[in-house]
Formats: sequence, C-alpha cells, structure tokens
Amino acid sequence: MAEKKMSMPQGMAGLTRYYDVKEGAVRISPKAVVALATGFSLFIIILNAVA
Repeated sequence: MAEKKMSMPQGMAGLTRYYDVKEGAVRISPKAVVALATGFSLFIIILNAVA
C-alpha cells in the first residue's frame, strides 16, 4: 500500500513574507520612481547635448 504524503498548497510554494520591515520607512510610489528616473535621464541627455 502506498504511503500517504503530506503536501503543501501550491499557492504557498516559494512565497516569503517579511514581517520585520519598518512601517516608518520612506514610501515612494512606483509612478514617482518612473517619473524621477525619466526626468534624470532627460537631464543627462540634455547635459550631454550641451557639452
């Protein structure tokens, strides 16, 4: 007779949650990060064109 194996739910495989993350840390939205990166890139392109 085959042994019955205990299995984990498939949705939990490989997922890790970190509860020790500070709640008071600076939070920046993804849109703000994209906007800052785009602005910085344009600034560098303009500086290269002028120099």
